Amino acid sequence: MHRQRLVRSEGKSFGPDYVHSVANSEQTVATSVHAYSPPLTSMNLYQASPGGLVLSRVETDWEGAP
Repeated sequence: MHRQRLVRSEGKSFGPDYVHSVANSEQTVATSVHAYSPPLTSMNLYQASPGGLVLSRVETDWEGAP
């Protein structure tokens, strides 16, 4: 697993095949903004397993979804 620390106002962009997880290891509040173009109609959520990532569910219904 590759870890990357982002600092305030720094961004990260990547393509559609990049699986990522965001965590805040600090004691202060953090905000993560994800912007997708075109807008997502579903989102795959994964869990780590001894054999790698495993699809745990697919979200298709959330506020603001197309």
